[in-house]
Amino acid sequence: MANPSEETHQPDRPARNIPSTPAPEREERFSQKVLLASVIGMAVVALFLFLWYSVYVLFLLFAGVLVAIFLRALAELVSHFTRLSHRWSLGVVLLLLAIALSGFWWLAASSLMKQAVELSKSIGPAWDNFQDQARDTGFGRFALDQFGPAPPPTTGPTTAQATEGASNPLGGGGGMLDMLVGRFGGFLTTLMDLIAAIIVVLFTGLFLAFDPKQYVRGTIRLVPQRRRMRAGEVLGAMGYTLKWWLIGQGITMTVVSIATTLGLWALGIPLAFVLGIIAGLFNFIPNFGPLFAMVPATLLALTISPGKALAVVGLFVVLQNVEGNLLTPMIQRKSVDLPPAIGIISQILLGILVGAVGLMLAWPLAAVVVLGVKMLYVEDVLGDELPTPDDDWRTSEVRQAKREAGKVIADEKKDETD
Repeated sequence: MANPSEETHQPDRPARNIPSTPAPEREERFSQKVLLASVIGMAVVALFLFLWYSVYVLFLLFAGVLVAIFLRALAELVSHFTRLSHRWSLGVVLLLLAIALSGFWWLAASSLMKQAVELSKSIGPAWDNFQDQARDTGFGRFALDQFGPAPPPTTGPTTAQATEGASNPLGGGGGMLDMLVGRFGGFLTTLMDLIAAIIVVLFTGLFLAFDPKQYVRGTIRLVPQRRRMRAGEVLGAMGYTLKWWLIGQGITMTVVSIATTLGLWALGIPLAFVLGIIAGLFNFIPNFGPLFAMVPATLLALTISPGKALAVVGLFVVLQNVEGNLLTPMIQRKSVDLPPAIGIISQILLGILVGAVGLMLAWPLAAVVVLGVKMLYVEDVLGDELPTPDDDWRTSEVRQAKREAGKVIADEKKDETD
C-alpha cells in the first residue's frame, strides 16, 4: 500500500515559462542605467553651476530687456502721432533722448555737480555729528557700542611701530601710500565693472528694441508647436506688465524727485536739488530705495537741528505714502498685480545673491514670474480663470506677440508641405 503522503505530493512547476536573463546581460543593463544616471546628474550640476556663475549676466540681460521695452514704448508713442515706421520712430526717440540729456547737462550739470561735491564733503561731518549726538543718550551710546564702528585707539604707537617709522625714509608714509593705491585700484575696478555693465545693458536694449520681432520669434520657436500660440500670449502679457511697471516707475520717480526738492527747499535744507535727484533715482527700487535716499537728507538736516531732521523724515514718510498708496496703484492697477510680501522677499533674496543689481530688478522679475505662474499653471493646468493682460483684446503687446506666433506656426506648416 502506497504512502498517502507520497501520492499527494507533486513537484513544484512554474506557472508560466519566463525566460531567464543571462547574468552578463543584466550587468550590462545595470551599468548602462548607472552611466545614464551619472550623466544626467553631472548635466544637472553643470547647469546649476552655469546658472549660478552667470546669474549676474542674466540680470544684465533682463535689464537690457527693460531698456528695450522702454525705448519701444516711446517709439510706439512717436509712431502713433507721426505715422512713422518702428525703426524711424526709434531713431527719433534716440535723438530726442540725446537732446534732452544734453540740455539737462548744459542747464543743470554745473549746479548738480557742485552740490554733489558739497554733499560728499558734508556726509562725513554729518555722520560724526550724528554719532556725537547719539552718544549723549543712553540708548544711542549702547547702540553705537554694540553695532557702530570701533572707536579709534587712544594709545600712542608701539615701540615696533616707532622703530619702523624711524627707519622708513617716508616717515611712515609708505603704508599710507600702499593703502591709497589699494583703494584706488579697488575703486577703478568697481568703476570699470559699472561701465561695462552699463554698456552691456544699453547695447542689449538697443538691439532688442531695433528688431524685437526676431527675438520674439526665436523665443517662440523654443516651445512645442501645440503651445506656441499660448507662448505668444504669455510673452505679450509679460511685455505689457513690464511696460506699465516702467511707466509707473518713471512717473513716480519724476514726481518724487520734484516733490522732494521743493519740500527740502521749503524746510531750508541745504543741497535740496541734488538730494531730490537722489530721491528720484532711488525711488526706482521699491520699498528700500526711499530709505536709502532719506539717510543723507536726514544727516544734513541733523547738522541744523533735531527738529529739522524729524521734519525731513516726516516729509519722506508722507511722500512715500502718497506714492505707494495713491500714485502707483492708480497707474499700475491693471498691469502689475504683485503682492507686496512677495516683492519684498524677492528683493531680500536677490539682493543677498546678486547684490545691488538683484535689489533693483527683483520687483519686475517677480512680477513676470508671478504672471507666468498664473497663466501657465493656475489657468492652463488647474483650469482656474484669473484676470491677466491677455484677457483684453485691446492689449497691443499680446496681439503683436500672437501675430508673431502665428507667423512661426505658418512657416513651420509651409516647411512641412514643401
